[in-house]
Amino acid sequence: MSFIEALESRIAPALLAPLVDGKGVLHIMHDDASGTKEDIVVTQTAANTFQVSDPNAMQTFAPSTGVKSIAILTSTFSDTIDLKFTQDGLTGDLEITTGGGTNGITLETVDFVSGVITGKVKIQGGVGADTLNVFGGLAIASPVTFAGGDGLDAFLPSGAYLAKKLTLDSVENITTANATAPVVIGGMLVEDEDPNGAVSFVLSNIATIAGALTYCGSSNFTDNVTLDGQFSGPVKLMLLDGANNVISAGTFTKGLSATGGSGDDIFLFHSKPLGLGMPPGPPYITANFAGSVALKLGNGTNTVTFQDNSFFAKDVSVTTGTGADTVELGGAYFARNLKLSLGNGVNLLTNPSRDNFVGAGLKYTGGADADTVDLDRLVAGGISIVLGHGANGVSGDARLIGKAASILGGTGVDNIDLGLASTLGSLSAKLGAGADSFHFRGGALAAATLDGGTESDTLTGQTLLPAKSKITSF
Repeated sequence: MSFIEALESRIAPALLAPLVDGKGVLHIMHDDASGTKEDIVVTQTAANTFQVSDPNAMQTFAPSTGVKSIAILTSTFSDTIDLKFTQDGLTGDLEITTGGGTNGITLETVDFVSGVITGKVKIQGGVGADTLNVFGGLAIASPVTFAGGDGLDAFLPSGAYLAKKLTLDSVENITTANATAPVVIGGMLVEDEDPNGAVSFVLSNIATIAGALTYCGSSNFTDNVTLDGQFSGPVKLMLLDGANNVISAGTFTKGLSATGGSGDDIFLFHSKPLGLGMPPGPPYITANFAGSVALKLGNGTNTVTFQDNSFFAKDVSVTTGTGADTVELGGAYFARNLKLSLGNGVNLLTNPSRDNFVGAGLKYTGGADADTVDLDRLVAGGISIVLGHGANGVSGDARLIGKAASILGGTGVDNIDLGLASTLGSLSAKLGAGADSFHFRGGALAAATLDGGTESDTLTGQTLLPAKSKITSF
C-alpha cells in the first residue's frame, strides 16, 4: 500500500492535523520534533468519516470525511494508537508505521458493536517494543501483516475475526491465553527465524485457525509453542536448532508435521482442565488428531509424551537423530500405526502404568546404542521391535490383537522379559550376536520362533511357550 508520505512539520502540537488526500487516504502523523509521546485516537463516527483526537495534548480535530483508507506514521517516541470502527467500517486499507519506542496499537469496535475493516492491514514496527491488540468483535476481511521489527513485540487478540491470512514477523509474544472472546483466523504464518528473544506462541482453546498454520522458529532462542485451539487446516512447525517446547490439547482436523534441528525438543500431547471450577477439574480438552502426525526432531535430547487419552486417527511417526530420546505412552489411543525411529543414543520407550492402544501396529527402530522398550499394558494390532546394536532391553506384558509380533536384536547383549497374550498371533525373536537372555512370562500364543543367535544365550519360561514353537541357539 505504502500510503506513508512526509507532511509539513511544525513545533506544536506534536500530532499534525490529519489530511485526506485525493485518493481518500487519511494521513495521520506524529511530529518527531515535538519530543513527546502521543495518544492517537481515531474513531469512526459515520460511513467514511473519522475523527482524530490526541487526549494527551487535549486536542480534537474536526471529523475527516471521504476516508477510504488510513495511514499512520508515528515518531521515535512511545505512542498509543487506538482505532475504533463501526459496522460501516473502513472500506480500504490500514497502514501503521512506528518510528521507535514502546508503542501500543489497538484495533477495536465502537460501543461493542462489531466493527469492520474491509481492506488489508499492514503494521510495521520499529526499534522498540510494539504491541498489537485486536478485540471487541472486530472483523477484518483481508490479509493482516504485523512485522514487529526490533524489540520484544506482542500480538494479543480477543474477540477478533480475521477472515484471511495473518502474517506475524519477528513477534515474540503471540497469545490468546488471556482472551475473553473467540479468536478466529483464516490462516496463519509466524516467521520468528530472527526474533529478539525467546518466543511464546500460545493458541488457547478459545482460538480457531480455519486454514493452514505455519510456524517458523528460531535457532538462537527457545521456542515455546502451545496449541490448545481448533485447527481446521494442516499445521506445520519448523523449529530449527535450539531448545523447543511444544504442548497440545487441541483439536486438529488435518495433520501435524514438525521438524527440529540440533537441540532438545519436548513434545507433550495431553488433556488439561479449562479452569472453570475450583479446584481445576472438568470440563477438559484433550489432544485429538483426525490427520496424521509426523515429528522429525533431529539430534539432541528429545522427549515426546502421548498421554491422557490423546487420540490419533491416522499414522503417527517420531524420528530422531543422535542423542538420548524418550517416548512416553501415558494412556493414548492410536487408531492406526505408531512408528518410532529413535536413532543412535540411549533411547527409551516407556509407559507409566497406563493402558495404550495401537490399532494397526507399533514399529520401534533403535540405533547403535542401548535401547529400553517397555510394552507393559500395550494392546496392539502388531508389534515390530528392531533394537539395533548395544545393550538393549524389552519388557512388559502386552496383548496382540493382530497376527504377529517380532523382535530383532543386533550386536550386543539383549535382555527380553516379555509376556504376550494372543490366541491367534505369533511371536518371533532373533536376538543376534551377544550373550542374550529371553524370559517368556506367558500368553496364549498360536506359535513362537526364537533364535538366540551366536554366543551363549539363556531362555527361561520355555514351558509357557505354545506347543507350536521353534527354538534355536538357546
